[in-house]
Amino acid sequence: MTCIERPRFSCVLGGALATINALPKVIPIIHAAQGCGGNLFTAAYAGSGYHGSGYCGGQSMPSSNVTEQDIIFGGAERLEEEIKNTFELINAENFIVVTGCMTEIIADDVAGVVRNFQNDNHSIFFVETGGFKGNSYDGYEKIMSGLFGHLADFSNKKDETLVNILGIIPAYDPFFRGDLEEIKRILTKLGLRVNTFFTPDQTISNIKSAGSAALNLVFSRSYGVDLAEKIKNESGVPFFIADLPIGALAAEKFLKQLAEYITIPEKTLNAVLEEENSIYYSYVDKIIDIYADMDFRQNAVIVSNSNGAVPFSRFVYHELGWNPEYVYVTDSLSGIKEKRITEAFDAAGIPDASLVFETGTAAIKKSFFTALPQFCPEKYFDGFSPAYILGSSLEKDFAVSLQAALLTISFPILNRLIADKSYAGWRGGLHLIEDIASSLLQNR
Repeated sequence: MTCIERPRFSCVLGGALATINALPKVIPIIHAAQGCGGNLFTAAYAGSGYHGSGYCGGQSMPSSNVTEQDIIFGGAERLEEEIKNTFELINAENFIVVTGCMTEIIADDVAGVVRNFQNDNHSIFFVETGGFKGNSYDGYEKIMSGLFGHLADFSNKKDETLVNILGIIPAYDPFFRGDLEEIKRILTKLGLRVNTFFTPDQTISNIKSAGSAALNLVFSRSYGVDLAEKIKNESGVPFFIADLPIGALAAEKFLKQLAEYITIPEKTLNAVLEEENSIYYSYVDKIIDIYADMDFRQNAVIVSNSNGAVPFSRFVYHELGWNPEYVYVTDSLSGIKEKRITEAFDAAGIPDASLVFETGTAAIKKSFFTALPQFCPEKYFDGFSPAYILGSSLEKDFAVSLQAALLTISFPILNRLIADKSYAGWRGGLHLIEDIASSLLQNR
């Protein structure tokens, strides 16, 4: 059996809790052993740039906290008691009962308990989230599928200007809030209405209106795709898969592709592209002096999940002129998902770059130094210097051993606070240039 050393994700329940905590006035009721909720919250909270607990999240999450006695005799009564107490103490628009490994193993009739509470006074449903059934990304998909299945109304007339955003994972994509805000800003300028689900302006009504959307926009080749396919098969709503657009080149390409899936007046599209590009390059023009004077060109290593690996490597190659020679995808992916990422990477047009699927932190470092020529008899050879790593806080030792600068862009991020920081779109591209340049200048 392969051991993943210092993994960059948690279990299904962890992803489910992070997703629920990011939703407005939606509360999880955890049916699991003591410690599950608190420990999983801490992992997501710290690794996502300390994004906080929000309303009734974190240590305030209701939990049945089953004990040995419940494991032996069944925990259904304990769950029933916890649901009653939660209804009395917490004001929420929706409750989702989620399960842990232990309660799944003993096969409590959770669905039966929840069914007794489903009435006009409380909106509550149940999602199986036993931790052993996958990782945190699977937890996101299970919760979103449950929300769409229980709350979204697909019988309403389609709104030709409404789109749903899927595939950006709360907490485990640390910049999820800022990226969603920036994407929404851009799409709104095109005359579209956007269900992001996880930004402060959203409410439970956005989830309910999701069935009226004309398009599901999936910013992932790994997550949210199955849900989008299911919705298309059941209700005919099409979907469009796109990589996160980082910087001007990717953002412009994204909008032009989007116009093939949903009606956008050509005049409006061209006006938005002209305005955004004008602003972006006016700032880039000011940055060129320091970029050229300090010779900021670097050899890059990208370490990210499957949502970020291709977009970040594309940006540093096409917009910064760097060489992202090694790109590591840290998710544990199935064959079809690996194939999608590989195809996207091949289409990114980055010559001489190696795409590696590796989840273990030590294994990533070992893989890099195994591939890098350590001893060369020739007087001159292509060394990997100056080096730069775009990865997570787990790459700190890797960066030190390579004498490379490090910018944390993927989970877990422990060295900075993230509020609404974004690397998506035109504004996000400028933020990324700022952060990279600042990290190179900080020791001057």
